[in-house]
Amino acid sequence: MTDAEAQAAMALLLVSDPGVADRRELDEFVAMASRLRGVVDRFEMRCTRRSRELAEAGRSEPPASLLGKQAKRSSTTSKKIEERSELGEQMPGFEDALHDGDVSAEHLDALASATRGLPEDAAEEFHTHESELLEAARHESVEAFTRRCRDLAKRLMAKRATGDADELDRQRKASKMKRWTDRISGMKLTLLELDPLR
Repeated sequence: MTDAEAQAAMALLLVSDPGVADRRELDEFVAMASRLRGVVDRFEMRCTRRSRELAEAGRSEPPASLLGKQAKRSSTTSKKIEERSELGEQMPGFEDALHDGDVSAEHLDALASATRGLPEDAAEEFHTHESELLEAARHESVEAFTRRCRDLAKRLMAKRATGDADELDRQRKASKMKRWTDRISGMKLTLLELDPLR
């Protein structure tokens, strides 16, 4: 969406009254509002990115603080915006599509959710699927796209598994037990991390 298109859409929405609109007009209003939201979401992502750069240089507070104070966002929403900003750097086509109104911020949230916790090499491979994911996001609901992203992440992880026996052996070696006494209550506490068979 160009600046002129965004200005025209905003001007039209400001003088429009959904309370007297017919079904076709409502479709247009909602589509325009969605496209404008994409412009604003992308702008917020760029502000978040710049805030992070300034914070790393010691010249600003972290993005979450900026978003909380100035944008009146919850910590959960601030975290989502930060993740969207990072994804925009890794998958710039999605940031451009968000600005153009072709995808929603929730599509970027689906990407972030699917890649959260992936090993670095798996996340990098996930990002190589940007063009096909972007094409799907343009046509799929957020729910369907979320499933697609989750399935891709699972396939990439399955490719990395060297076999069930090796995975179980790795899990067995990572098993551990920790015991301690709570200083306030005196209660004995035990934390167990066990492989599926144990």
